[in-house]
Amino acid sequence: MGNGEGVGSIERKGAQIMPSHWTLAYAQLRRCVPQIFRPGTCLYVGASRDKFANSARELIKAGRVVTILEIWEPNCEFYRQQPTIARVHQGDVRDVAQYDLPHFDLCMWFHGPEHIPVADLPATLVALEAQADLVVLACPFGVTVQREEEMRGNPWQEHLTGLLPEDFQRLGYQTDTFGKEADWNACNLLAWKKGK
Repeated sequence: MGNGEGVGSIERKGAQIMPSHWTLAYAQLRRCVPQIFRPGTCLYVGASRDKFANSARELIKAGRVVTILEIWEPNCEFYRQQPTIARVHQGDVRDVAQYDLPHFDLCMWFHGPEHIPVADLPATLVALEAQADLVVLACPFGVTVQREEEMRGNPWQEHLTGLLPEDFQRLGYQTDTFGKEADWNACNLLAWKKGK
């Protein structure tokens, strides 16, 4: 995943210089759901310490007040210390309807749907749709194996599901992809839907 610099970074593939995954992902977000880069509230689901720093940076810069829903306590503890985060709630996204959370303008689940069983996805998305005006999801495009160095001891980091556009389209989501299916460093599946 790039050189770790986030937006605008590059990576080398052989002799060719390629935009980083995050540069491509931000371009995709700005093209498909530009309204997320405006002030408002955001429920950010699944805030791993490496991915969140890249995927939420521009939301916070745009004035989003971010509440995190995260399952792994060490990540929650880290984010409770961050002044840019309004609130951190520890819990499983599949139980979001049971938590005392307010309604949000945006729910962002960026590289998270692949971490739950596919059978749990429809009910989880219905619950998120009830929680926000707009739900935006992203995950690897197809089956990818979570690399050991990215798990960092977090048992919830394992990829349980490989998702394709039709998995979201049949649930009423619009989708967009970049890269080749299952190309770990250079693919992304974006899905979005208005909430209820």
